[in-house]
Amino acid sequence: KMFLEGFFYWCPVSLSDYKRKVVDQLYTSKLNDRADIMKEHKIDYMIVSRFLYPNLKVNDIGLSLVYETRDMKIYKRE
Repeated sequence: KMFLEGFFYWCPVSLSDYKRKVVDQLYTSKLNDRADIMKEHKIDYMIVSRFLYPNLKVNDIGLSLVYETRDMKIYKRE
């Protein structure tokens, strides 16, 4: 599973609120617990845009960098 822009435009409000909270947890966590959050919600990959999150550090145990470009990084939950 992964989050795509535009998802919140067509799904029920209750579902979008729930999914938004999960996304917020992933991109604001300072506890290095992203792999646990992803496992709990059955998310396998996390995409980090360097434009949206230029200072986000992902050093979580259980996540590995599998792809990187000048614009983004993709992490996979192990």
